[in-house]
Amino acid sequence: MKRILVVDDEPGWLALTSERLAPLGYEVITTTDFMEALEIAETVEIDLMVLDIKMPSDGRILFRLMRSEWPDLPVLIHTVYEKQLRFPALSTVRECLLKTVDCKGLIEAVVRHLGRADDAAPPGRVIRENGELRRSDVRERREDSVRRGHMIKNIGECAGKVYVALQKTGKLQLQAVPKATGLTPREVHRAVGWLAREDKVTFTEDGKRNVVQLNANGKT
Repeated sequence: MKRILVVDDEPGWLALTSERLAPLGYEVITTTDFMEALEIAETVEIDLMVLDIKMPSDGRILFRLMRSEWPDLPVLIHTVYEKQLRFPALSTVRECLLKTVDCKGLIEAVVRHLGRADDAAPPGRVIRENGELRRSDVRERREDSVRRGHMIKNIGECAGKVYVALQKTGKLQLQAVPKATGLTPREVHRAVGWLAREDKVTFTEDGKRNVVQLNANGKT
């Protein structure tokens, strides 16, 4: 069963998207949380991500972090803003789609990239909806790993190291952050995601390279 990760800050859209995709035989994992999306992608194999680009934690930052770690992951941008259907910084996105109540365009795009689920297959599952966890293989695997409290503490410590490095240098290419901080690439991605959610850093592009730098309100 193909697995789709849907990231949107609107619980209503998550519920609607799940209702449209799960009956077609896809397994749908939904979240409103920037950091949880990264955690899910690290925990289970994702075949496709549907991303709302206009989120409190900039969806473009999440996209770039996901692309850095999983460069072959197909991404569909799902938005209500027509001007975001063509965005140069997201040129590697498979498709940008306008949100509609019937989700017709989204369904057609998902089928194009994942293929049709077997007509004889049972309806898919919605593992997460509106931020609520359900008993599932995802939850079990996460509970078998490091406890969440320890993980959050570790992310905070890593975020502190990245923050200090950026205070010294002003900005860094994303791939240079591990060397500057002594962190692993995965630790860097989580730390940068954390800082982005707190509106402390932003991303720009230098050619094909992502550059992370402190926001004005993140500087001392």
